[in-house]
Amino acid sequence: MKWRCKVCDYIHEGDQPPEVCPVCGVGPEEFEKVE
Repeated sequence: MKWRCKVCDYIHEGDQPPEVCPVCGVGPEEFEKVE
């Protein structure tokens, strides 16, 4: 599963979005699931 940061477009791979975006620092609420 992939998650995209809506702020900076960072892509995270995992079952859940990250606690903090490693690029821009926003929380998991700013991530959306990518198909």
